[in-house]
Amino acid sequence: PVFTSINPDDLMQTVGSVRTIRIMGMNIKNVDVLSEIMVTVGGERCTIDLGTTTDTVLSCQPPQNLSIVSSTSPKKRQSSSNGKVVVAVGRFLFYTPGSITFVSNNVASFPISAVAGGVAGGGVGLILLLVLVVVIIVVVSRRDSVRKRQQVSALMMQMETLETNMAEECKKAFTELQTELQDVVNVHDKNYPYRDFRSFAMKFLFPTAEDDHPILKPVQFPVCVSEKEAMKCLENFRELIQNKQVLLTMIHTLESQHGRFKMQDRCNVASLLMVALQEDLHYATEILQALLTDHVRTMATKSNPRLLFRSTGTVAEKMLANWLCFLLHPYIQEHAGEPLFALFRAIKSQLEK
Repeated sequence: PVFTSINPDDLMQTVGSVRTIRIMGMNIKNVDVLSEIMVTVGGERCTIDLGTTTDTVLSCQPPQNLSIVSSTSPKKRQSSSNGKVVVAVGRFLFYTPGSITFVSNNVASFPISAVAGGVAGGGVGLILLLVLVVVIIVVVSRRDSVRKRQQVSALMMQMETLETNMAEECKKAFTELQTELQDVVNVHDKNYPYRDFRSFAMKFLFPTAEDDHPILKPVQFPVCVSEKEAMKCLENFRELIQNKQVLLTMIHTLESQHGRFKMQDRCNVASLLMVALQEDLHYATEILQALLTDHVRTMATKSNPRLLFRSTGTVAEKMLANWLCFLLHPYIQEHAGEPLFALFRAIKSQLEK
């Protein structure tokens, strides 16, 4: 015979009301005499039930009071203990199918009413805790709501006070302005400090230059060069700059030298070109249009096209400013100059008070 395991329903027993232990196996009834089979639990012998023993199940009844859990010593008394099951067949064959847990009467007979009371007490405590949490949340929310209402009320009062003060200040400032405007005299005086075209253009083209700028002086030729040869060279240069392709190539070549062709050089080149081409503004407009077209295409390929025409960083942009200067001088002198200067004098009169 072979004994393999214990029925799962019999693995836990109660001392004093021990049930039959069923040990699973095979070929149990092949033994000629069942009395040769002895089963012990925790070292104590069990009684074999021959009536319920089959070829695969061996039934045995352990004693009601096992010594493994019946100790009366308080230090040794335990709520449960394990009893090792050993099946001996004859004198030399032993099987250990498992162990059984024996629970003492004190643990097994724990009152259901006590358990129910503990559960009920825990439920009441949980309900009280939930009620306390809800009350705390309501109190905190109410406090926050009251504080927010107070803050809103204080803010509204501040806004009303600010509006009232602002209205008073505006009213006072308007009254003062009406009074002070009456003190502005000779605003529409006809003696405006207009500049002639030459000084106006010089201040715009060369703002840092004095009255001794080289273009205001007669041409001085080197000693080693005769005046006739120098004039011929100037005529040749004039013919070159009158060639649109040559002039555009010269400007692009200069601008390609980023390290050597600085900002001041760009401004000077643009101003000198406008001076040289002032007698032929139609040709200067064509050159400016070509330069602006190339500049717009270049800026469109860069990551910052919004910076277009915000500064005079190129010859084209500086030439555009100079071109507008030349064309707007008659309009400023005849139309826009008078109201602009009157506004300037009025503002200056108010700032000086």
